[in-house]
Amino acid sequence: MTAASRKVLGDLAREKGRSALVVAAMAIGIAAFVAVLASYAILTRALNEGYAATNPASATLRMDSVDDRMLAAVRADPEVSAAEARRAVRGRIRGPAGWRNLSLFVVDDYRDIRVSTLSPEAGAWPPGPGEILLERDAFGVAGARIGDTAIVRTEHGAGTPLRIAGRVHDVGQAQARMENVVYGYASLDTLVQLGEERFLDQMKIVVARGARDAGHIESVAAGVRREVEALGGVVRSVDIPVPGEHPHAAIMGMLLLAMAAFGLFAVVLSGVLVVNLMTAVMTAQVRAVGIMKAIGGTRAGVASIYLRQAALLGGAAMAAGVPAGVEGSRILSRAMAVFLNFDIPSFSIPAWIFLLVGAVGILVPVAAASWPVLSASAVPVREALDDFGVSRTAFGESAFDRRLARVGGIARPLLLSIRNGFRRRGRTALTVGTFAAAGVFFMAALNVRGSMIRTLDRLFAGRKFDLTVRLAGMSDAAAVERAVARTPDAALGEQWISTEAAIPRAKAPGAAAEPGPRPSGPAGMHGGAPGGRGEAMHGHGAAARRRAAP
Repeated sequence: MTAASRKVLGDLAREKGRSALVVAAMAIGIAAFVAVLASYAILTRALNEGYAATNPASATLRMDSVDDRMLAAVRADPEVSAAEARRAVRGRIRGPAGWRNLSLFVVDDYRDIRVSTLSPEAGAWPPGPGEILLERDAFGVAGARIGDTAIVRTEHGAGTPLRIAGRVHDVGQAQARMENVVYGYASLDTLVQLGEERFLDQMKIVVARGARDAGHIESVAAGVRREVEALGGVVRSVDIPVPGEHPHAAIMGMLLLAMAAFGLFAVVLSGVLVVNLMTAVMTAQVRAVGIMKAIGGTRAGVASIYLRQAALLGGAAMAAGVPAGVEGSRILSRAMAVFLNFDIPSFSIPAWIFLLVGAVGILVPVAAASWPVLSASAVPVREALDDFGVSRTAFGESAFDRRLARVGGIARPLLLSIRNGFRRRGRTALTVGTFAAAGVFFMAALNVRGSMIRTLDRLFAGRKFDLTVRLAGMSDAAAVERAVARTPDAALGEQWISTEAAIPRAKAPGAAAEPGPRPSGPAGMHGGAPGGRGEAMHGHGAAARRRAAP
């Protein structure tokens, strides 16, 4: 071991208390930085790869009905690699947890799904007549288990008992818990049992090339629409999602990047401790610097010894923080995967994250130590050897010091503390600035939380109703008013009519149709707007406010 290396270790050993504090602070910041950054890489990869593996639809045409001729014509289009017909029916389901909103998806042949595929996990596959499969996240909403019998009611049918026969995973769906909707999957035969007509009204297509080119997808969808309309089909609208991106990928990415920014901020703030430590070291070793320079040491050589101390602190912090961050990333990734309802096949972390963390973990303490080290190593030999342990600038020379010296009326120990605090103003300003920055972030977090809570409270307070009743079709206004008046605890009712519309895209005429009224949702009562991916609020209904309790 060289003399310089022994000096580096010896200096750190003499300041072991401060050194341990610096290492611990930096390790916490590095652990948080690694955990969030690695989670971002793991989750983004797993979410997008899992979503891409389902062969998601590039566009969905919502129609009156889809027949075999239309499907055959679209499948023969060289610009389309796959096309399938489906149907989404809105209804209600009653399980152990009571009545819940239901989005029921119907596929012609579950054994040959090629677009937006499903993954069977348990129970029956495919669903038989009189059976329904539930998306795995929907079991908690319905409060049901495989083998239970649920009552399902759609717009045109009475309540029909269906057996919950299995569990599937649909990566492309929003979380059932978030939407408070039960996602179900049934066959055409079951649809007829529910009182609905036997037809499919959606056509999902996947483009043959340019799957991530939104303009190309719009052009292909417009061509498919023309083909369908030439065969007598009626296309009400065309939905084009963000190409190749899971619906929640952007939200998850922004959340994790914001958390990573806080982790990086913690690492940078820990650099302040490095500054204080190295300042104390250099202040105590001014004469040692002078001796090293007197026997031939250069400014760069002397500075490199002390900068190596800072780099060693960063290395020790990484040795403690990186393993903790890797384990934290697995915990955070599992929690986010459960929340967003997708699977993580691999927890491997890309090499670029370790390279980035290594660069940050070394550069931050070295950069923080540069100022005190370079300043102290620049002191001439004579002045360094003349150092006697206090500032070379006497207190009281500046106008500010003289004003501070005239302050009276307070206890002398406190006055001494104030004067000593301004003896090294740079260090004081650095410490105060660090506390101020931490306070800004803390207050910002509290303000954002308070603002969100207040905004949501005002939003719900402005609705001024407690319950929404969706009717199957247009109803007589007087009859609805009489029904509200006869309902116990209903103080006031108001009738609304709503429908669905779309604005055609200028650069791809025909990509969105002039929409007509869509079939209305089922009769039922629920608190708030209906859920279900791709389903907008429509139909006819009334809002009611409960009477105050006597």
